[in-house]
Amino acid sequence: MKIASLLLASALLVSGSAMTLDAPQAPAPPAAPAPPGGGGGDKGEHRPHMRIAIHELEATIKQLQEAKHDFGGHREAAIKACQAALEQLREAVKFAEEHPPKGGGEHPTRRSGRQ
Repeated sequence: MKIASLLLASALLVSGSAMTLDAPQAPAPPAAPAPPGGGGGDKGEHRPHMRIAIHELEATIKQLQEAKHDFGGHREAAIKACQAALEQLREAVKFAEEHPPKGGGEHPTRRSGRQ
């Protein structure tokens, strides 16, 4: 998981740098708020940070793909790193959905101090 975190951080830093080098970009739309009462079918409601991170990475990938310059191959490397990070986030959400906490409490990873 440390590797995935480092990969995500690196990808976001590289992609942020690449986007600022091109023409100014319109701000990304804010993430849709979860429905009141936690209803609905979106399982990401229980993991708003993960849902937002997935949304932001998807937007970052799109921005990088639309960039006009390759930046010596770094743009393509950033896209691949973001795609790998996106896959890790989706796998993490899938894992959490398949392994719900017992007794309705916090997820075991939260009890151990990991976020």
